[in-house]
Amino acid sequence: MDQKKEDRRIQYTKRMLQDAVFELLKEKNVNEISVTELCAKANINRGSFYKYYTNIYDLLYQIKNKFLTSARETVDEIFATQDTYEMFVKLLVLISNNREIFSMIINSSHSSDIINEVAGPAYVMSVQTWLTNQSGISEEKFMYIFNFLVGGAVFTIGKWLNNECKEDIPTVSKYLAECTDNILGVE
Repeated sequence: MDQKKEDRRIQYTKRMLQDAVFELLKEKNVNEISVTELCAKANINRGSFYKYYTNIYDLLYQIKNKFLTSARETVDEIFATQDTYEMFVKLLVLISNNREIFSMIINSSHSSDIINEVAGPAYVMSVQTWLTNQSGISEEKFMYIFNFLVGGAVFTIGKWLNNECKEDIPTVSKYLAECTDNILGVE
């Protein structure tokens, strides 16, 4: 059998399951979704599901990891941006282009772990940059400020996503940048 055709079929099956789980997550919590229900929604048989995943949580875990792996370089580039407004514009474009995955991540019970996984490299870069530019601020104090900023930004972005991104990216980026810059004392 042609390997490319097999790969396309596998990709199609996984895409159908991914789309179906996102649709079901709009209606109910993950623990309320059965494999049977998911497969019926995706029009995929259960055997195909179990060929690639052990359960619904494994499916979501693989979706999240595939996305984070592919987005890691972009995320690192975004957080390396020195201009807060531009950083939020780039971040919101990435999020907007991947709404379903980000909604799943933000609304999951493990969202803080996932966000820390993504924000970890940003934290290190931010600490190095910000501490060298600020005199008299300890790394411990910065850690609290950084966590406050990330938590507030995540909550705000979650509300934006839940509101179907009705406000435009420049406007939301401006709000987030102003709040961040005010807290950090950036002029």
